[in-house]
Amino acid sequence: MKLDTNSLAGMLLPARCIMTRVNPIAVLAVGVFGIGLLSIAIWIPYLQQELKQSQSELSRSAQAGKVNIAQAVVIPSQSELRMQQFYATLGENGYAEQQLKTMFELASKSGLKLNQGEYKSSFDRNDETEAYQIQLPVVGPYPAIREFCESVLLAIPFASLDEISFKREAISSNNLEAKLRFTLYLSGSKKIVAVQP
Repeated sequence: MKLDTNSLAGMLLPARCIMTRVNPIAVLAVGVFGIGLLSIAIWIPYLQQELKQSQSELSRSAQAGKVNIAQAVVIPSQSELRMQQFYATLGENGYAEQQLKTMFELASKSGLKLNQGEYKSSFDRNDETEAYQIQLPVVGPYPAIREFCESVLLAIPFASLDEISFKREAISSNNLEAKLRFTLYLSGSKKIVAVQP
């Protein structure tokens, strides 16, 4: 049997018309989508079987007393993480005297002379922290007082400068009388002994 090229072209004409109307990218996208659906259909039963197997192994281990399911995975909450960070930044109560000595050394470096200060501590039973307030009267030029305050806050990360007040005896005077109130935030409940300059 001999095929006529005209009859073959006539039979392929409808297929050729369809191919010119269809976007090849759309055909490719449909093909990829079909392959994706097929792979999901194949993998879902496999993954379900793996999940059932893992659950049964965990259940057997829990029954045998090897693993407590409630304690298998412990993830701390955000508030617990923040609380841990808070306690990690507190100073140690037993070393508060060293922090006071550091403050006196920094004052000396800044060219300030510290007179005897007032010291007061308070203990918070709820979070078991100690707040140790230090009120220091200083006399000196403003740049030296500012340098001292900045160096204390850099050297002692658990200290805060809570209050500062200035007084000048005369307008022409370069020296200021300043009252500084720092607070050291400490952990624990040991008693602190005040240090004299």
